[in-house]
This record gives sequence, C-alpha cells and structure tokens, in this order.
Amino acid sequence: MRKKNIGKLIRATAVILISCCMSCAKTDIEEDYGDGYSLINVGDKLPSFSVVDNFGNAYSDKTINGNVSMIVFFNTSCGDCQKELPIINDVYIKFSNRKDFKLVAISREQDKISVDNYWTDKSFSLPFCAQKDRTVYDKFAIQTIPRIYISNKNNIVSFKYDDEAMPDTLQLATAIRSLY
Repeated sequence: MRKKNIGKLIRATAVILISCCMSCAKTDIEEDYGDGYSLINVGDKLPSFSVVDNFGNAYSDKTINGNVSMIVFFNTSCGDCQKELPIINDVYIKFSNRKDFKLVAISREQDKISVDNYWTDKSFSLPFCAQKDRTVYDKFAIQTIPRIYISNKNNIVSFKYDDEAMPDTLQLATAIRSLY
C-alpha cells in the first residue's frame, strides 16, 4: 500500500511540475520573434534589403540610412491592408515635403500591375515597390500583413506595428515626429 501511495505522489508531483513549466514558458516562436512572427523588432537594426519603386527610385537599407524611415508591407487583397493603406497614404502626403523622411511601401507577393490598378482606383499618391515574392518580406517577418516598421536615422527600429493593433494617422505622425 505504501509503495502505491509513493508512486501516486511521484506522478502527481511530476504532473504539477510539468504543468507549472508549461504555463510559464513562452512558445519558441514568441521567444524568437517577439510578437510571434517578427524577425525584426524594436531596437533591432533594419536588415539588408533593396527594392525599386514604381517610379524607378531605388531604396535599400543603405539609401535610407540617415533618414527617418517607415517601411510598410502590404497586399491589396488583404482586408486589414485595405483599411490601413489610406492611412499610410495620408502619412506619406503629410511628410512628403521632408527630405529626411523615406516611406517605402512594399507589396508581398503581388505584381506591379495589380498594385498599380489598386493605387489608381484609390487615388493613392505614395510610391510602392511591387514584389512578386516574399524575398524582402522574409527578412522582416514570417507571416501577417500589414506590417509597419519606423526606424530612426541610424536604421534602428523605434516603432513596429502589425495586424493586431494598427495605428491611425495621428499615432504614425507622432511616432515619426518623435524621431526628429
């Protein structure tokens, strides 16, 4: 009888210990990526990347260095992106006269014709960089759009937004102004 009780006690202790460890531990993805999907987080340096916008202007981590920058990832068929893109366009208009501000809007898995048609339909003025694949996006995150990264003049990410809590124009403008 005593051996039976000791066995039950050991099993119960093991179950309690395992439960405690599981409830306190973050998942591997949360531990590695912060929000669960980001490869780049606040405090990180922007990764090496290079894109060309619809007007032929080249942007890279090197060309935006020395500027406050906002990098946006989107796809025009994404509902959350459709809600956020007018806000991004407003921010672009608000800061387009600043020589030391760069806004780089990068499509994820969407060609130039599709994005251009959407831009025309919505009367957007901000430039976009069409990417048919995930090459650039995969340097920043493993999933979810829209994504916004605002970096300081040293290419250090100071603000990051994903589809969980997208900012409005005032929040974005305030974040950008705080870096000057």
